[in-house]
Amino acid sequence: MPTTCQAQLFRSDTGKSIVYLNQFVHEGDLLYSPDGTVYHTLVIHRYEAHQDSDNIDEHVGAEDLLTGVIGVIHRVNDRLVFRGEDYHLRPGDFDPSELRILSLPSKGRHPLFLCQARDGSFVYVSSATQAFGLLPDSIKLYFGTADALQELEIMSVVLHRDGDAMQHGTVYINTYQGMFYGPTTSRADRPVPMWQNNYLSELNPNDYHFVEQPDGTASFTKRKGSSQS
Repeated sequence: MPTTCQAQLFRSDTGKSIVYLNQFVHEGDLLYSPDGTVYHTLVIHRYEAHQDSDNIDEHVGAEDLLTGVIGVIHRVNDRLVFRGEDYHLRPGDFDPSELRILSLPSKGRHPLFLCQARDGSFVYVSSATQAFGLLPDSIKLYFGTADALQELEIMSVVLHRDGDAMQHGTVYINTYQGMFYGPTTSRADRPVPMWQNNYLSELNPNDYHFVEQPDGTASFTKRKGSSQS
């Protein structure tokens, strides 16, 4: 039977390691280390699973941002295969807070919205996919200052299919702190984004460089040569 603990460590005979931070995989829940010492997050592009009370059989499409390699993790209970190499679950107590995690730029995620409120605070929304392929489970919303954004827990996401292959549709993101309304970018007469029923000033996310951390924080800086906001 598969183990029921939340954080799980899988290791290959060559020392490579993969960590499941949660039993059910979501964006940010997979860590990889080529030598079992320093870890970094794998970007999840696809997830398929067949689970019952006795067995786990899942396929996770993941990208390693350090190498640019995209592969599929195939897990069957306490064993998984990634890039042709076998990994086995290491039983026993495991504390993920003791891991050394390398911070990576959020290349694998796509900024959807960057907005500023009248009080100077920012709302930043990103996704593991973009345009028409948006997945509700991959969306994250951050709130705070430019150098100290904090991820907010999302209660629900509603996506409207009023976009196209290049432009995402209207999105409603409900958090415990309030509702974010992001209109589709495919309309020339598009409305203004809103947060907690207040209008926001929208910035072009392509003018900024974003870094999302595994601890649920994020930050952004202005790109050199970008247009002035």
